[in-house]
This record gives sequence, C-alpha cells and structure tokens, in this order.
Amino acid sequence: MTGAVVTIGYQGSTPEAVFGTLRTEGVRTVIDVRAVPWSRRAAFTKTALAGAAAKAGLRYVHLAGLGNPAKTDPTGGPGMAAHLAGPEGRAALESAAALMAEDGGPVALLCLERDPMQCHRSAVAAALAARTGAAVRHLVVPRGDPRQGDLFGDG
Repeated sequence: MTGAVVTIGYQGSTPEAVFGTLRTEGVRTVIDVRAVPWSRRAAFTKTALAGAAAKAGLRYVHLAGLGNPAKTDPTGGPGMAAHLAGPEGRAALESAAALMAEDGGPVALLCLERDPMQCHRSAVAAALAARTGAAVRHLVVPRGDPRQGDLFGDG
C-alpha cells in the first residue's frame, strides 16, 4: 500500500486554519495522535475538533494508541519506538493504515507541537510510512490570532 501522510501541529493556530491547510493538501481524514485529546484551549478538545472537522468536510479520528507514552520526552524517543512496536501501538498503526487505504488520499496526523521535530508525531509518521510505503510531509500551519499567546504552553 502506498499513499501519503502529512503531519500538522495546532500550536498557535485555530481549528479553521489547521483544517483549511489540510483541505488544501487534499486531506479527508485527520488522525489525532494525542494520548489524551484534551487541551486548555477548548477549540482543541476531542469533541470540539470533531465538530470543526465535520464542518470543514473532514473526518476526525482519535487513535489514543498513537499517543506519546513518555511525557518526559516530547519527541517520544526510544520509549515511543518501543510503544509503537508493542500491541497497543501496532493495533493503532494498523487502524491508521486501514484509514489510509479507505481514504485513498493523504491522511493527517494531528498533535499540539508546531515543530514536527519536537513532537512524537514524527516517529508515528515514520512508523506508518515504514508499514505502508507512504510518503511523509510535515506541514506548518499559519499562526492564528497573534493575541492568542501560549500562556499555558498549549497553543
């Protein structure tokens, strides 16, 4: 199987900007790879994101098994590789691969961190690419309202 995986972080942006960027890239399915799909910014909680995605014509799926088990290392490090090789990680990668096959177009991996190299989603994307033969591209979403600071480091 081949296809494409894009990754995107919502830090400093808005759901509209994130989903607009993804639509421009031809994405139809957004996979939330946070272990816990919660945010101090209400617009980025699971329920709010699912609603905003539907409004944008996108499917939103949360796969907790692709979340970062090692909160001390935002990139996931060796702990992330071990997690993805374990039963929960393998099952979640299989679910993501099935979504890719079903969609036929690029799928997006969504997390908080703006910089993909500072986020575990890069490790998830690499593992998914190894499994499916997909190409990976990391997107940087335009920042939202500059008055929205990162007061809690969450946005």
